[in-house]
Amino acid sequence: MIETTILSVQRTVFKGKDGEPDKTMWKVFCADSTGAVGSIYSSKERTTGEVVHLDLVVNRDGRFTARIMD
Repeated sequence: MIETTILSVQRTVFKGKDGEPDKTMWKVFCADSTGAVGSIYSSKERTTGEVVHLDLVVNRDGRFTARIMD
């Protein structure tokens, strides 16, 4: 598990399909141990400066990706 601080957050609204409601997500930007910045989507509202724990999970394509652990 990796502990990191949120650098920036961008609110994003995804349009619903076929009458489904729009979905609000937060694009969360964090840095890794080398200083490279990446992003993760969160369904829970996040704030800049918040400390989060990231863990590796396997996505639907069978590839590893990071997930914010609550």
